[in-house]
Amino acid sequence: GRYITEAEIKKIYRGDIGIGTQSTRAQIIETLVARKYIIRSGKKLIATDKGSYLVEMLNQCPVSSVLTSPEETARWEMNLNRIALGEDTDPQFLVNMKKFVIDSVAELKNATFELKNF
Repeated sequence: GRYITEAEIKKIYRGDIGIGTQSTRAQIIETLVARKYIIRSGKKLIATDKGSYLVEMLNQCPVSSVLTSPEETARWEMNLNRIALGEDTDPQFLVNMKKFVIDSVAELKNATFELKNF
């Protein structure tokens, strides 16, 4: 795929572009709140101990740690947006995503994490 610039990533963060960005983001936030990974504090969202622990555990996984990278997930969003708009077909991106999902699921199935009650 095409190299993605810092400016394009910033557009994702601001919500200027994306597939269902506003409604999808709201739904994801509600799920994170319901599962107690984050809490609301005024207009801010703050990670709970449970949410911080999840990120810490994911960062220990060589494959799945990419899920904690806002830059990488913004790149995915950019690629998906270009595909949705018909600007790119990028079959290699889809092959790579499928491999990532398969590898992440396998990694997480075999990972040993200390279970904590939050």
